[in-house]
Amino acid sequence: MAGIILLSLPWAQQANISTLDNLFIVTSAASTTGLATISVVDNYSVFGQIVVILLIQIGGIGYMSIASFIVVGGRGRLSKLSSNLLRTEFDISENYNIKDFVKIVIWFSLLIELAGALMLYVIFLDSGVDRPIWFAIFHSISAYCTAGFSLFNTSFESYATHPGLNFTIAFLSLAGCIGCIVFADLYQRIFRGRS
Repeated sequence: MAGIILLSLPWAQQANISTLDNLFIVTSAASTTGLATISVVDNYSVFGQIVVILLIQIGGIGYMSIASFIVVGGRGRLSKLSSNLLRTEFDISENYNIKDFVKIVIWFSLLIELAGALMLYVIFLDSGVDRPIWFAIFHSISAYCTAGFSLFNTSFESYATHPGLNFTIAFLSLAGCIGCIVFADLYQRIFRGRS
């Protein structure tokens, strides 16, 4: 509902968008399906695009992880129920400290997205894209969360033979598909000697 309200605000839109289209975009972004009934770049302002990418981020990382990160970051404690829900959602064994795991999930995701955005920025800057920083951030998050949303109306068709962009998007998508649990487990094994 918050997403629909935000996308319905006049400064979120560049055209008159129906409530049904906003509902569809919000649902698709939060569930990271990548389906769209309208062009995101043509119909939403930068504010509207930020709302879309935040919904993608929440859907991609998981609302429980983000809420837990906020609680843990505020020096709060996770309730037993929240800890159990996270353990169930991510199939985490009792060996993992849930607070450490949540921090790893969030920071790892942000670092991978930042690395992807830096690579995409260089590519977009070189190819003359308007607002290369914003386009790089948007597409890095969208790719990592495997959302499939794009600010290009033809997606990446014009980059079909660009090895740098194809590698970057493939890497981000693969990292997002594998998920932080695998990377967290690798980190634990390599740096902390846990099996």
